Amino acid sequence: MAIPFISVKDQAADKQSLVEQVAGILREMFLNGELIPGQRLIETEIAEQLEVSRGPVRDALKLLQEEGFVRIEPRKGTFIAKLRYEDLYDFYLLRGAIEGLGARILAEKGSTEQIEQLEACLNELCESLDDLKKFAQLDMHFHELLCQLTGHKWLYKQWLSMKTYIWLFIQASQTLDTPGDPGMLESHTEIYQAIRYGLPSLAEQAAQRHSIVAGEHMRLIWDQGSEDTQIPLTIKNHIDEKDA
Repeated sequence: MAIPFISVKDQAADKQSLVEQVAGILREMFLNGELIPGQRLIETEIAEQLEVSRGPVRDALKLLQEEGFVRIEPRKGTFIAKLRYEDLYDFYLLRGAIEGLGARILAEKGSTEQIEQLEACLNELCESLDDLKKFAQLDMHFHELLCQLTGHKWLYKQWLSMKTYIWLFIQASQTLDTPGDPGMLESHTEIYQAIRYGLPSLAEQAAQRHSIVAGEHMRLIWDQGSEDTQIPLTIKNHIDEKDA
């Protein structure tokens, strides 16, 4: 089945920027739900529809493999990665550290305008509890905004490198087919309030705790899935089986 790519022909001045464009398009398609975990990516098809040579596509897929976004299996092909049980703890520990630092920086140095931007995002999140797909998207935006507003380019760059994986975890943990969890909303509010009132340590702790709780929630869902055949299909589609 053809993938509705937008041509990037002649838009890049050099090979490296072309590689980054191809990788960026694939990431965006995943975030928009056009690519799903486990889906096979065919190099020749991507190259043809993007109107580029296979070289930049091959390099883009290698870049995405380094990010953990795709999985390249010899003699089988390239696939959009699924979540791995053994990655849960490491991923959420790192995410908590990055977002915790972002929250601390904003609590220490955030301007009134920046805090208002974060508040506006939180308000939208509050209004989206009945639309879980929108809630998940705004959840993602809240955490990205938190890191972006710090002005710390290396922190934000590190967060962006994890963006597709963060979205994968958000989708799997929230399942996109049940009402929003007020407890998750409360934890976002706790982060915001600590930032607003200039409490760096509390802001950092709240952001780290939010990540740890989300990771534990995902772990419990995953563990249940090994014993309960009623685990939602929306989660089954995102995860690989635990190692025996």
